[in-house]
Amino acid sequence: MSIIGYIVAFYAILEIALAQRNAMEKIPPSPTDKLLFNPSDPIVKSEFSVILYARDSDCYYHYVPKYAKMQFQYRVITPPSSFARNVISVEIKDPNGMRIYHAHFRSNNEMSETPATESGVYEICLHNSLERFGEKKVRVLFSYLNEDSFEEMIKEQNETDATTDAMTLSSHKIAMATMRIYRHLYFQKLEDGANMEQMSSMLVYVGRASIVTCFVIALTAWFQTFALKRMFQETTRKTQARA
Repeated sequence: MSIIGYIVAFYAILEIALAQRNAMEKIPPSPTDKLLFNPSDPIVKSEFSVILYARDSDCYYHYVPKYAKMQFQYRVITPPSSFARNVISVEIKDPNGMRIYHAHFRSNNEMSETPATESGVYEICLHNSLERFGEKKVRVLFSYLNEDSFEEMIKEQNETDATTDAMTLSSHKIAMATMRIYRHLYFQKLEDGANMEQMSSMLVYVGRASIVTCFVIALTAWFQTFALKRMFQETTRKTQARA
């Protein structure tokens, strides 16, 4: 292989390594991602479910503008058992990699309103590091309120029509009240889902316990019958020997 071939191969490997490194870097969303991450939206809310396998971690990313007030909530839906706990660890990092929230081995928790120190992509990571075998289902709610965008929207409306000032302020209060009501209903829905899954788990446990109990009863009856049979055989043998 010639020297030119070695040089071409070296540059090809270098380009592949640089491409992999760039793929791992977290960059702000491009203009094509406007539907997913629109900094001008006053209120952004994202709710989703996650399946965490044993010794697994999942990370999710949200673009948050500067000074927006973030809220985060999660709850483990999978009911606990005698062999597994329904707890996970959660951490949130800012665009600089600094941890701004951490919950260690909790079944549910929430982050109070926290202002974003700077614009960028925030990382949310869920860790099921305590579990060795089973998986866990987790419900996650992430939202933020961009008060600056909301105030700009109010100013624009006031410039066109001064009478809309009171209506926009009222809509702001209604939006905040709606978010609080939604959070209450969200936790209520999670409680109902957890109770339903716990009842299903108990039914499966009762069914398996019944099968095991029936098997133990049948095995005990067989041993008792076998013991009585051997006892009668020994008695008959001794009687015949004496005769």
